[in-house]
Amino acid sequence: MEGVIQLRVYLEKTKPVIWRRLRVSDQTTLFELHHIIQISFGWKNYHAYEFSHYGFLFGQATGYQMSPQRGVMIDSKTITLESILVEERENLKYEYDFGDSWVHRVVVERFLKKDEIVKYPYCMSGKHTSPPDDCGGIKAYYNMLNILKNPNHHEHKDTAKWIGKEYTQGTFDKNLVNGQLSQLDQYIKDWLGS
Repeated sequence: MEGVIQLRVYLEKTKPVIWRRLRVSDQTTLFELHHIIQISFGWKNYHAYEFSHYGFLFGQATGYQMSPQRGVMIDSKTITLESILVEERENLKYEYDFGDSWVHRVVVERFLKKDEIVKYPYCMSGKHTSPPDDCGGIKAYYNMLNILKNPNHHEHKDTAKWIGKEYTQGTFDKNLVNGQLSQLDQYIKDWLGS
């Protein structure tokens, strides 16, 4: 019988911690979880990703793919959460954008029965806005925030222009995330270009 897994996903090395609490079907593939995390954290889904769990790597691959730098990659479309996450507090690593290296930890909080009137996945809660894509990684992100706080900094004008007016550090809109998660199938189709 299909169940639900409650996950806490947080972005490592952030202070205060940037995190999301999600409930997803245990039949969710790692490929689908990648897209769920992208939506939940407001990433733009421009870059490669991988999950790692007990030495196994899962990502965009056809069957098994060998990368000399990263090792054997198992296709994330073939692995469901129930097949690798079996205990509370168990976790896996999710890395997005190998250049900026946004490393997230995905932690199992609870296993639940599926509620037939609830549409999964959904975001229960979260804190703080994620760094914008392509800002250079954790150190560059915090440097950027310091520049934005100082209108007299010689890079302030260019940094503010690059980041755009729509970026608001510190805010998190659960309703916006859940609206996007409710369209997950279409989001994935658009991403695949089909």
